[in-house]
Amino acid sequence: MNIQTMQTQQDDAASNGASAIENTLASEFTTNAQHSASRLRLHEMSRTLPPPISAQQLLNQCFGNLALVMALLEEFASSSDDQMNELLRSVTACDLSAVAEFGHSLRGSASLLSAGRLHGVASDLETAAKAGDFVEVVKMTQELQDEMQRCVEEFAQLRDELHAIAGQSP
Repeated sequence: MNIQTMQTQQDDAASNGASAIENTLASEFTTNAQHSASRLRLHEMSRTLPPPISAQQLLNQCFGNLALVMALLEEFASSSDDQMNELLRSVTACDLSAVAEFGHSLRGSASLLSAGRLHGVASDLETAAKAGDFVEVVKMTQELQDEMQRCVEEFAQLRDELHAIAGQSP
């Protein structure tokens, strides 16, 4: 979805209520084409970006406690779908206050997990929401969705790396 389309939808929402944006966003995030495009973006990102989570930094932040690291990662992985659904509901409802809160909260979680890019995107989402920039919020929501997916998809590799750093077998 491009910015012109979002601006048109934002204008439509102003005159027709939020249903125009709600319908468009709901279909935007659930279509097969969107899923395929997201997978392609993730594949491209994985070739050009560093790992989504710094294993050594995460282990250091948890004072070498591998069990704590694994618990944090499992919690993040198990709650990521619910978190994204919460964000999408807030964006669909044009609730920028809730979007800003979500961005702030996720920024803290990403920092704890040593997920640098996720932290940056969550921060950008929070900033856009506080500025009332709905077009940027939608853009950052898609980037956030991609980055969260990238984090979750690389957990198996991250687990192996963490066990190797800690000198334990998986």
